[in-house]
This record gives sequence, structure tokens and C-alpha cells, in this order.
Amino acid sequence: MSLNLEAFSNYPHVPGLYGIDFAKLSSTDRGQWRSESGRKIGGNIFKNLVVVVDEDSRLFPRWERRQLYATYIEDDRTVKFNLQTVGKLPPKRHKDFFAAAFVESVISFFEANSGPVRKWESEWLPESDNYRELYELINQGLSAPESARLTWTGQLATKLGFDLVEGEPRLDNMNGKPMITCLFKR
Repeated sequence: MSLNLEAFSNYPHVPGLYGIDFAKLSSTDRGQWRSESGRKIGGNIFKNLVVVVDEDSRLFPRWERRQLYATYIEDDRTVKFNLQTVGKLPPKRHKDFFAAAFVESVISFFEANSGPVRKWESEWLPESDNYRELYELINQGLSAPESARLTWTGQLATKLGFDLVEGEPRLDNMNGKPMITCLFKR
């Protein structure tokens, strides 16, 4: 089955400067190519999975790797994201990864190829900006749900028609580390 990649046509890319031309991704095997800024990129697009990884950052600690990852779970029509575009190690801001544009493109892609997206689940580790933002807002006196809505992810989810479902973001424990899980729903 041929995948409809039109959803990625608005993802930023200027040849020789920045961004990613998603038309270069293969839907049958792991593609490797150079991003528009010249960084080595690996990636795949399947019906229920979109992965783009900066191959040059693979040796970084997990929370420093630059990656755009999204999966779609057909059973409950949920999309899950793992986005890392900024870190402490150089380059601090990845010239080719645009998280908001990726989220919007991927949701459109899954809806064109897999079915409607009804839920958005986000997992935030302590190293993430969303995790830090959430606790900064809670410490300023806002409730956990209000704080979750005001994070970068919460604002983007709201813009795309999602609302926070759970009254409180869940605090999970993954591999001995705290992790916040927020679920947004249309």
C-alpha cells in the first residue's frame, strides 16, 4: 500500500539551509540521508509510525538525542509522541527539527493513512521542558490540570482541538525515574 505523504508537504525545509524533505524518506526500509543543513538523518515512515533521528546524536545520553518519533495506536485511536529538538549538548537547537510542525504533519498523516486521531498521550521525563514547566506552574499556585494545559504541549494540543482528559497528569515510574503522563482527547 502506498502511503499518502502530502501531510508533510508543509514541514519547513529550505534546500541547503534547514529542515527535512520528507519525500526522501522510504516507507519500506530505514532511510539515511542528509538534512537540509547537512546533518546525517535516519528515519522511516509507516502507516502507524514516523521516526526521524539525528544519527550524529546517537552517542548522546538518551535525553540529549535529537529525534522526532510518533506512533498511532489504532485500537483507541491514540497518537504518542517523543520529541527532542533542544538539548544542552551542541547543537543546542536542532536546525532541522521543528516539533510543532512535526506534530501537525503527523496527526494529518495518521488521519490520512490510518484513521481519525481521538487521543494524544504525552510522556514527560524530568529532563523535558514540559516536565519543568508543569512543576514551575504548579509551584506558582496553579492546579495540575491548568498547568498541563499551559505547557508547550498543552498549548499545541489545545490549538489542534484536544483537551486534557484526566483531572491530574499521572506520575508514572519508568525504569526507576519519575515520568508525567498527560492524556488529551478530541
